[in-house]
Amino acid sequence: MAAPVLKFKRGVLTDLPALSVGEPGFTTDKYDLYVGSHDGNQFVGSGRFWSTETASAGSGVNFFEATANGTNKTLIQSPAALAADLTYVLPSAQGAVSSVLTNDGSGNLSWGAGSANSILTGITTIRGQLDVEATADFSGIVTFTNTTDNTIGDVDTGSVQLDGGMGVAGNVTVGGATSITSDFFVSGISTFVGAVTFQNGTINLGDADTDDINVGGEFISSLVPNADKAVDLGEFDKQWRDVYAGGSLYGTESLFGTEAANTVVTFTVTVASKTANHRYNGSGSSSGYFIDGSESPFITLLPGVTYDFDQSDGTNSGHPLLFYLESDKTTQYTTGVTASGSPGTDGKTRIVVSDETPVVLHYQCSAHSLMGNAVATNSNVVNTNYDAVLRGRLNVTGNLVATGINTFTQLEVGTASDALVGITSIVDEDTMVSNSATALATQQSIKAYVDAQVTAQDLDFAGDSGTGAVDLDSQSLTISGTSNEIETSAANQTITIGLPNTVNVTTAIDVPTIEVTDIKARDGSSAMTISNTTGNVSVASSLTITGNLSVLGAQTIVNTETLKVEDSLIEVGLVNDGGDLVPPTSDSDIDVGILFHYHTGSAAKKAAVFWDDSAGRIVVANDVTESNSVISMTANTDFADLEIKGLFVNDCQDASQVISCTGSTRNLENITVDGGTFT
Repeated sequence: MAAPVLKFKRGVLTDLPALSVGEPGFTTDKYDLYVGSHDGNQFVGSGRFWSTETASAGSGVNFFEATANGTNKTLIQSPAALAADLTYVLPSAQGAVSSVLTNDGSGNLSWGAGSANSILTGITTIRGQLDVEATADFSGIVTFTNTTDNTIGDVDTGSVQLDGGMGVAGNVTVGGATSITSDFFVSGISTFVGAVTFQNGTINLGDADTDDINVGGEFISSLVPNADKAVDLGEFDKQWRDVYAGGSLYGTESLFGTEAANTVVTFTVTVASKTANHRYNGSGSSSGYFIDGSESPFITLLPGVTYDFDQSDGTNSGHPLLFYLESDKTTQYTTGVTASGSPGTDGKTRIVVSDETPVVLHYQCSAHSLMGNAVATNSNVVNTNYDAVLRGRLNVTGNLVATGINTFTQLEVGTASDALVGITSIVDEDTMVSNSATALATQQSIKAYVDAQVTAQDLDFAGDSGTGAVDLDSQSLTISGTSNEIETSAANQTITIGLPNTVNVTTAIDVPTIEVTDIKARDGSSAMTISNTTGNVSVASSLTITGNLSVLGAQTIVNTETLKVEDSLIEVGLVNDGGDLVPPTSDSDIDVGILFHYHTGSAAKKAAVFWDDSAGRIVVANDVTESNSVISMTANTDFADLEIKGLFVNDCQDASQVISCTGSTRNLENITVDGGTFT
C-alpha cells in the first residue's frame, strides 16, 4: 500500500488562526510555515522568498512589495553559469545622495559619487554617431535647423530621416505636399475638409466582417453592378434587416423567406395619433398602432416563425393588441395566439404561424376600433367570415363541418368513381310508403316506423335446457329462483337476483370473496374471528403456515419472549411489488436499520444502528427519535461509543488494519492524518 501521510493544518494566509503551542500551520497560497508559541504564531520559513535553480537559470531571492499594494516582487538572481564562487560584501554604512555602488574588483562594495540624472548644460556637440537605445524624452521644443527638403517619394532625403516607425501623440501639420509610398494606417477618426478624390484603383472600405462603414449624411448614388445578375446585395448569412423603398420593386425572379423555423421575431408596438397614411384614418379611434416605427403597416408573416408584438412601451397602456378574422373584430382568432403581461408595462402578444393559420388576420385593439391593419400569413387555410365564391368543384377529403343554414340543390356523398346517389329531399313519412332512393327520413318518422314493427315481434330465449318465447305486445318475461339457492324480486324496471340468508350448497362453491365474522371448527369451537368494524383477524390457538406468509399492513407486532429465526441473513428496506418484496428502484429518502429500546433509570430511550440515507453511511447512536422511517439525533452528543479490540478498514487502500494492540501498546497504523484547513 502507499506510504501513510501526515498532513499539517493548512489554508490561505488571511485565514491563519492562532496556533496552539507547537502546532504547525502551512499557508497554501504563500508557502509559509508557522509554528504556534506562547508569543503567538512564529514564522519559520517560506518557499516564496527564493527561487530554485533549473537547468538553464540560476536561483534567486525574492523581495515582495507591501501586501496592501499587491504581489509584485524584486528578484536578485545568480547568472545561469559561473566560473567560480563569487562573494559580494555590502558597505557597512549608508551612502550619500545620488551615490552609486562600486566594486573594488574583489567583491567588496562601497558607495561612490554619482548622479541620478545626467544634465547637459549649454551647447553639446556630438561629432560621432549618437545612439539612444532606451526611451528618450524631449520636454521642450525640438528644432531641426537643416532645411534640406524631402524629395517626394524618396524616404532617404530631407533634414530628418527615421528608419523606424514614428508615434505622434499630438497634432501634425504638414506645410508642403505629402507623399506616402507604402500603406497608410489611421486608427482614430480622420477628417477631410474639402473635396476628396479616390482614383486609379479599387476603393476598399473595411477589411473584415467587424468593420463598420457609417455614412452620416445622404448617400447619393446609382449603384450599378459590374454585370447583369453577377453581384448580390447581401448574403444568406449576412442579410439586410429592414429595407425601406418608396417605389416599386422590379425584376424579381422569386422572393425567399429564409428565417429559420421556430425563430422568434419581435415587433416593437407603440401608439400615437393617426395620420393620413393610416388605412383607417378618419374611422374608428383617432389613435393608431405603429409597428417598428411604421404607421399600422400591412405585414407579411412566414409559416413556422413565431412573432412577438411587444407592447411594453408606455404608449400602449389601455390598448391590448389581438387578432381577428375581420377588421371590425366580429370574430377573435386565438389559435396559436397568447397574450401576456399588461400593455404599457410588460405586455406582449405572440402568434405562432402554422399551416392552419388563416391567410389574412387583422391586428386590432380589443378596446378601441380600427387602430391597426392586417397581416398575411402565407398559409393555405380558408378561415374567414366573409362570403367566399368557388367557381369550380370543392373536393373535401377530410370531415366537412357546416354550421348555420346550408342550402344544397343536390347532396352527393362519395367519390367520382362511386355510383353516387343524389339526395334531393328530407321526408317526414311514418309509413315509409314513398320508398324513395333520393330522399332521407326524419328522426320522428324512423321512430314511428320502428315502433310499428316492434309490436309485431316475439322475444325468443333459451336456457341451459329448454326454450321459450314472449309476445312483446302482450306477454311478460318471468325469472324464477330455486329454494335455498337463488331468490328473485322485481320492482318497476329492475329484476334483483340474489342469495337467501342461508344457502345450501350440496357439492362445492367457487367464489372470489367470502364475507364472514366467525370461522369455527366442525365441533363448534371458535377457531378464527374477523371483526365487522375493523376487519382485524384473531386466531384462538396456534397458527401453522406451511407456505409463504405475506404481511402487507403498516405494522407487524411480535409479542413473544423468544424470537427464533432460521435464516442466517435478515434483509430490511425491501419494498412491496405486487405482493413480492424486492429491492427499491428509487430513493425513498428513508433510513434503514435496527432500533434498540432501553431505559436509563429516569427515561425511556432508543439506540440505533442504521444506514443514514441523507449522510450515506452507517451510524451507531445512543439516543434517537424516529418519524416516518427517518431517524434524527443531536449531532456530536447522541453518537454511541463502539467497543472493539481491533479495527480493520477496507477502503481505497484495500483491506488493512487501522487499530491494533501489541502487549500494552495501542497502535494506529496505515493512517493519513489531516489537520484540516484554516476557517
